Amino acid sequence: MRFKSRTPRLVAILLAFLTVVVVMSSISNLAQNYFSWFSIIALSAFVLALANFALERFAGGYFFGDDELTIKSGVFRHRIPYNEIRKIDISEGKLTDFELDRGQKSPVTIVVRDKEGFLQEFYRHRPDLDDNKKDAE
Repeated sequence: MRFKSRTPRLVAILLAFLTVVVVMSSISNLAQNYFSWFSIIALSAFVLALANFALERFAGGYFFGDDELTIKSGVFRHRIPYNEIRKIDISEGKLTDFELDRGQKSPVTIVVRDKEGFLQEFYRHRPDLDDNKKDAE
């Protein structure tokens, strides 16, 4: 099952603003026959960042498999076996929704559009971590 990641509005607005500024200054410099390596490198970097952002937005997300949670973000892919996850922390912040505690390994931050659906699917794969079921028993 796939859950789409949520991009904080501030990040999207900042990326769009920086892209417009860099593209406009690069086009202006190149239109005036002012060859600048900085303009070309900056324009290329922002085009790549924008492509990665678009890839993350439309093809990225969180995928629940039989044995692992796969996270796709742009060109990056990360697989986390369910048995590595020790705890899920629910955050009330605007930039993060959940944090997966993996013991000695670094925690993984989850930012998802459908928080409740993600939690239900997660607890379906790891019912032993569901605090609500533990409290009911």
